[in-house]
Amino acid sequence: MLLAQVLILEGNAGEALAEIERSRPPTPEPEQLLQRGKILEFNGRHDDAIPEYQRAIAIDPELHEARFLYGRMLHYKGGHAKAISELRKVLDAPRAKTAAWYPEVWLNIGVAQQAQGKHDEAIASLTKATELDAKLGEAWAKMGRFHGDRNEHAKAITALEKAIAVGPKEAYWYPDALIDLGRAQSKAGKSSEAKKSLDEFLKVAPADHTSRAEAERLLGEL
Repeated sequence: MLLAQVLILEGNAGEALAEIERSRPPTPEPEQLLQRGKILEFNGRHDDAIPEYQRAIAIDPELHEARFLYGRMLHYKGGHAKAISELRKVLDAPRAKTAAWYPEVWLNIGVAQQAQGKHDEAIASLTKATELDAKLGEAWAKMGRFHGDRNEHAKAITALEKAIAVGPKEAYWYPDALIDLGRAQSKAGKSSEAKKSLDEFLKVAPADHTSRAEAERLLGEL
């Protein structure tokens, strides 16, 4: 199991999955189920990961990371109300508050609330996430996008600039934050800033990113 954890940190998802399969004990152990769920999720097998988290929680309700990841998966699958319910159980667990991933609980509650159309509650949850971890770039990026969706350009720009500042640049959300920032700056009349953001987006975004055409169009209009 420990070898599998090392392999997943190194990015060897396939080998990690093979090792975690070899680690199955005669009697199910919650920690092994948690790690197997995480590795399955890393391999894109989300539907297989969910039952592992559920089994881990059933054996040990105090295994808060498993409940956190289960709640996050529920949101990804569209079960926003159930996701929030599970994630709030983690918030109420004193031992969870010291975990490195604890601010991400607030982040995931926020995105689930936004999916329910609860903008103000979502922003409050994302604000809590950034108060707990000012370097949680994804929370800043989501906050900026949500403000941008409501044409709150100044607030969007502030949040997105923080997201870009803390990064990391290799994060999956980083190109999206740049295009969101470029949009907000363009709408706010900040042409020179928008050009910089959009140029940077075109440099770092994957070739098949769906917003590349929009970025090129906006640059042509500025």
